[in-house]
Amino acid sequence: MRANFIHIEPMLREVLRCGVSGDLAEFGVWHGTTFMPMAELARVDGRVIHAVDSFCGMAQETSRDGDNYKRGALSVGGSKVFRHLAAPFGDTVKIHEGFVPDILAELEDVQFAFVHLDLDQYQPTLDALRFLWPRMSPGGVLICHDWKRGASTLAAGAIADWMTETGAVLAGERKESLHGWFVR
Repeated sequence: MRANFIHIEPMLREVLRCGVSGDLAEFGVWHGTTFMPMAELARVDGRVIHAVDSFCGMAQETSRDGDNYKRGALSVGGSKVFRHLAAPFGDTVKIHEGFVPDILAELEDVQFAFVHLDLDQYQPTLDALRFLWPRMSPGGVLICHDWKRGASTLAAGAIADWMTETGAVLAGERKESLHGWFVR
């Protein structure tokens, strides 16, 4: 199932309503169908939103990814179309083009209020979780797509391993949308 803005909108609006400090982000923007409505809310609220994606598909798969999502799968052919779609938002949108973890240095000084994480593969998801959690503001929400309780591969396996590693506990989950979320 693909992530859909309606699955994350209520939590994003609550973070904004409560005035949690920090920027917004989506890791794995793909075509931008969840990102663009997030960008509009960021613009209205006077916030910066970060778009993190390779725009050339998946990273090199590992044994934790099985035969799913081979290198280059889900490529959108580069960032040109996404950059055009994001242009009306001006300086509100910051685009970070590259693979996780390589791209993370660009975000080292950012504090986050809300992040939608949708990287599909095991290692990029684990690397992103390790990077993001210490940078989440108190009350901030980190929502992860592709969450499936009991899974050991792909993004769900990374989320489970990260939870074991850090002691982080799910604040909630929606099985019908494959989302699990954490509140800092």
